[in-house]
Amino acid sequence: RFSPSIQEKSTMGDFDTGICDCLSDMPTCCCTYWCWCIQIGNDSGALQGSEGMDVLWCAVACCCGFWGSCIGTMRNRSEVRRFMNYKEDKSNDRLCACCCLPCATCQEARVVKRNDIRKKIQAKATNV
Repeated sequence: RFSPSIQEKSTMGDFDTGICDCLSDMPTCCCTYWCWCIQIGNDSGALQGSEGMDVLWCAVACCCGFWGSCIGTMRNRSEVRRFMNYKEDKSNDRLCACCCLPCATCQEARVVKRNDIRKKIQAKATNV
């Protein structure tokens, strides 16, 4: 797991993109809308620093339907918050994941993509 050093930590905050900013990144929006389980797997893989998607979380989201997707999104949002040093807000994450699943998944995907989290975690792992 990635643990940011003091120099790498940002100020405590929240997601740098709004929950309804889906159309600001159309490819991510389309992938999330039509293939949400793949997006959840991609985000999970990026947050683990792997090259591809996390097949386990993709399968959980796909095979377990709505609730599996909610659990995967809540997990990913928690990991994004930890990595980006955002303020922890489990209640909000649960609410977003259960009531606005596509928007919440798209929001976390935009943060992962914009901040190039996969490469940062891979670089940190190779420097250890």
